[in-house]
Amino acid sequence: MMMMMMMTKSAPKLVLYGVPQGWVGPWADPVPAIHGGLVQLIERHDLSPHLYTDDTQVYGSCRPSTTAQLLGRMSACLADVAAWMCSNRLQLNTAKTEVIWCSSTRRQHQIPQCPLVVGSDAVVPVRVVRDLGIYLDSDLMMRTHVAKTVSSCLVVLRQLRSIRRSVSDPVL
Repeated sequence: MMMMMMMTKSAPKLVLYGVPQGWVGPWADPVPAIHGGLVQLIERHDLSPHLYTDDTQVYGSCRPSTTAQLLGRMSACLADVAAWMCSNRLQLNTAKTEVIWCSSTRRQHQIPQCPLVVGSDAVVPVRVVRDLGIYLDSDLMMRTHVAKTVSSCLVVLRQLRSIRRSVSDPVL
């Protein structure tokens, strides 16, 4: 049986605010004119941005002795980002905002525990974040990711075990 599909292309639309519903993938034209302002705003604070669809990540690095300065720059940057978002009819969701400090296992005790102030909310640093399906630990050893992957594999193996007598070997 042969099947033919016809594909049509929608007319381009200029998106001035927000992200198109159902959008999947990195920012693409015509959005750069809009998100370029956000990138420049973050870079003015000597921080590095990473944008993916409706997710923005801000990175910075410092020596252990200058964590207070980095925390101040990050707070000022997030205040500016929140203001930029408001002026572009977007809203910063502090409930989904996470802060992680990364360092070697040996220096974990030097990681600041004070919260990052975002508007009227305080975001407490966490030890593990999830980014595009990968779990990152603050010591970058990937223990959480490995443990979660092993756990998922064990669940699937148990499911396969429960059906092994009901299906043929090629299906299994």
